[in-house]
Amino acid sequence: MLAGCSGGPSGDATTDATTTDADTVDDPSSDETDSETTAAGEVSRGGELVAAISTDPSAPLHPHKTRSSQGVMLARAYANSLVALSPNGEVVPDLAESVDASEDATTFVVTLREDVTFHPPYDRQLTAEDVVENFRRILDEEYGATSLSNFEGFLVGDGIDPEETVQQTGDFEVTFELAEPFADFLNTLTSVFILPMEAVDEHGDDFGTMGTGTWGTGPYTFAEGQKQDHYAFEAFDDYFETGADDEALPYLDGVRFEVVPESSTRMTQIETGEVDVASPVPASDADSLESADDISVASTSSVIRMGNFINLNKEEFGKQKVRQAMMHAVNREAIVNVAYNGYAEPGWGVFPPWHWAHSEEATQTYPYDPERAQQLLEEAGETDLSFECLVPNQPPFSDVAEILGQNYADVGIDMEINTVEESSAWGSLLNQWDNEPPGPSPDEFESNVQTLSVEMYADSFAYWKYHTGHFLNVTYYDQSDDVIEQARQTTDRDEREDLYAQLEQEATEYVDRIGLVWPSVIQATRSSVRNYDVYPNQRIILTDVWLDE
Repeated sequence: MLAGCSGGPSGDATTDATTTDADTVDDPSSDETDSETTAAGEVSRGGELVAAISTDPSAPLHPHKTRSSQGVMLARAYANSLVALSPNGEVVPDLAESVDASEDATTFVVTLREDVTFHPPYDRQLTAEDVVENFRRILDEEYGATSLSNFEGFLVGDGIDPEETVQQTGDFEVTFELAEPFADFLNTLTSVFILPMEAVDEHGDDFGTMGTGTWGTGPYTFAEGQKQDHYAFEAFDDYFETGADDEALPYLDGVRFEVVPESSTRMTQIETGEVDVASPVPASDADSLESADDISVASTSSVIRMGNFINLNKEEFGKQKVRQAMMHAVNREAIVNVAYNGYAEPGWGVFPPWHWAHSEEATQTYPYDPERAQQLLEEAGETDLSFECLVPNQPPFSDVAEILGQNYADVGIDMEINTVEESSAWGSLLNQWDNEPPGPSPDEFESNVQTLSVEMYADSFAYWKYHTGHFLNVTYYDQSDDVIEQARQTTDRDEREDLYAQLEQEATEYVDRIGLVWPSVIQATRSSVRNYDVYPNQRIILTDVWLDE
């Protein structure tokens, strides 16, 4: 098994793509997960599963152009990638039947399944030509794909021709010839969805809008939806995968995602049976919800980090000692116990504590020390610091902000809490790389309390959040590009660990954000929901889930 992220959320080590002796991705049926074993005759068919989610994708259902975790999650309902991630972070085939990888991680030969069809009215067989066309568009800067930056320097870039790096080498075979080694290349493919490009061309900017729809090869077809309200999908009868009982998937007639920002409303809905799945569950409600009849609550360590994101273009925040003072001012133990009821860990490093790339020794930690915080503020000449903080109007954000505000007040920092809708909490922090200097002006944005989620593999934590130019680098950190790029191209596991340790040391000493905690993913399901897995990235994946009613 050619696996991706080493070290799942439970802390158990899995095989890394850059160190395994294997050179193929085999049948995903060999992958072991925490799902219940399904025996023939145990599966129930039919019914619509309703899932309550906290935020809207905030963009059309166009998986090449979505920037949100929720958008990627919905894409899993109606589209497929060449390979996918299992709940424990292993790379498993999806549209690919197998992948042959060279030892130096520069050549990847993907053999496609031959039983995949697109949704009507584009109901034709998927071939290698489709995969190549999708990648050619994604690698074209004018197309606007969000994943383009992940492939720069490998499949596209100065002197790199995508027509040479991505080639059809058979009716159902695609060969990727990378310009440089890319240790996490297979992992990166898990977020690239293959679409019928004739549909994208036909509908243009309307592709993925509620009035037009979206198409792919996934287990469900788009039925209808309303932004900020709901998204409904119906079972695709010609879906290519089968379940553990060798019966056609999906088992459900359809799924419906309800956008329910208020956590109290989601909890009421799961208790009354109005919804079958609720995500996320506030940590403060987890224990009481677990004791309710016909409800199961499950949690796992996550890829989600909560932080107090600050605008380093604000003069006071531009001072390293001020940022270090703020780190020392935070009582993370109080946040873990009060705001998260124990369902979290302190958020120091670039990588979560369970991840193989995390280095406890290299990570600069900032124990709760108000006296040290005050000393650093005095040394920086900032004893009268005040700023506005945008905070989503629901727990745990509101609870964390209250603790944070008091912690800061104890050292003489005045944080004004401005409660907003969750989707508005980023303010104008995003997409400001073209500014000089990069980022918003202090008049546009000062700070927020927010969570940022990536995928389960090392490069997503490092490159996405800390490399110059990536849209998820919301702090505009630019101190470690060289080490991040070296880590991407290094196939030796020990060397990668050393490089990521260097990144953690540089980033945590610099303090580009006020890291708070790594909260656990907590989700609730009705007892009728069967074969459901909780993913560290909080995705709700319903391909082989059924309702036992």
